[in-house]
Amino acid sequence: MGKIIIITGPSGVGKTTLSKFLLQSSEKFEKPITATTRSIRENEVDGKDYFFLSVEDFKNKITEKYFIENEEVYPGKFYGVPISELERILEEGKIPVLVVDVMGAQTIAAMYGRNTYVVNVAYPSIEEAYDRLQKRDNTVDPERFNKIRQEENMGEIIQSVKIVNDKLDVAVRELIRNVHTFTFLRETI
Repeated sequence: MGKIIIITGPSGVGKTTLSKFLLQSSEKFEKPITATTRSIRENEVDGKDYFFLSVEDFKNKITEKYFIENEEVYPGKFYGVPISELERILEEGKIPVLVVDVMGAQTIAAMYGRNTYVVNVAYPSIEEAYDRLQKRDNTVDPERFNKIRQEENMGEIIQSVKIVNDKLDVAVRELIRNVHTFTFLRETI
């Protein structure tokens, strides 16, 4: 069984941004194609960017245990990682890089055990979380901050390493160094 990299953390912390740098650091890394029920956007290709499904099809696939993890992110907007995508990447001798919420990270880490490396990305402070989310979404919801605190606490329980995303260049270097050490790869950036 190959290695699996999981990048997790609360909303807006920079998981996707950090994962892009990691994916560029070695051709051995590959991000699985995720399934979603959201509408396809201009320039997106079904089966390349996402697997676009109806809500009914998505729910059927949940019942069929098609996903390694899934979540209803917003009402009627589901996202999930197909097991077949993870298996495809592993069979090709590559290392899957999954960007998931903390609950998804717990599920995957429990299934694959020591073959997983969980990177818990954290805010430098709750004030920084507030500022970033305010800039990104132009809204601040007190409930959201309770969820951020819960996710950060849960992330610390399952983490292999915690990376505070304060300065992007420092966080990227730390992420690549740690993941390359776990996977026995040499850094290329």
